[in-house]
Amino acid sequence: MLTKNQILKAINYMKWGHTNYVAMLLGVATPALVVKGFFFPTISIWVILPIFFIPYTICVFFIGKWDFKKGLYPSASAIGIKNSPPSRDLYRVMNTIFIGMIEDKKIPNTKENHDLIEQMRRWYE
Repeated sequence: MLTKNQILKAINYMKWGHTNYVAMLLGVATPALVVKGFFFPTISIWVILPIFFIPYTICVFFIGKWDFKKGLYPSASAIGIKNSPPSRDLYRVMNTIFIGMIEDKKIPNTKENHDLIEQMRRWYE
């Protein structure tokens, strides 16, 4: 009998696999097949596919890069960390170590380092 954690893990793996790979494959293949079928029925799919795959790859790359920097990813990460006691504890420990290294003069006592401490503090408070 599967436990609740095993079931949740399996669902999570399926979600990641579908979102990252199956949906991406379908996102490229479907328009290529539709265009081939309606507009270029005599041209091989292997000619049509790169025409869609190259611009699709470039667009998806830049959208993903934007999302990681300014989109939903930062807020989703913040929510994940605030809802995860191990992550909060890890940030608290790292912040304490960082402050101790400044006090022991192992790293310089600069404004940038204090800004970093404040940025880390917001993750666990």
